[in-house]
Amino acid sequence: MQTWDAVQYRVVDVNDSRIDAVVDAVSRTHMNGGVLVGCFTPRLAHEFDGAMSDDLRGEWQPARSMLSHPILRNLDPELQISIDADSLTFARLGGYTLEGEITHLIRSSGAYHDSNVNPIDARAMSRDFVNALSDGPNEHLIAYRTYDDWAPWFCGVAWDVTLLVLDPPVRRWWIICVTDTD
Repeated sequence: MQTWDAVQYRVVDVNDSRIDAVVDAVSRTHMNGGVLVGCFTPRLAHEFDGAMSDDLRGEWQPARSMLSHPILRNLDPELQISIDADSLTFARLGGYTLEGEITHLIRSSGAYHDSNVNPIDARAMSRDFVNALSDGPNEHLIAYRTYDDWAPWFCGVAWDVTLLVLDPPVRRWWIICVTDTD
């Protein structure tokens, strides 16, 4: 039986203006914290495929395993899990709900700064962002959201959010982390 914990990943370089636009917009409102975005694919496709079909430890296990993976330190040295992964609380989102979640991030205020992106532009930016995460229709995306401050990088207050996005057909994980403090 293959589990998510056995899957090894490599970092995928991200160079996409649709992703940069959202990171810039959210960074402007979360200036005392920050935004991190990363992309990862498995080194061996059969390990990922085995975990997708064999790991029966529950629907949250893929997200917990990804947050525990040492590859995340490539984004920031402080992005290593500092609490028991089993204690994290997740909500599962589909691709279309993910668009709304990204729109909310773009439009939300940080600790001291309000968004200056109007709702119509924010919706277009979020749709483009989610389309950049997937190589086609986003209905197959599986997203996990947590507000838990699971790593020292987070400020540990109301503006902490992590989105993990799994694109199963292309075996790709995305992570979006946002934090701010007053």
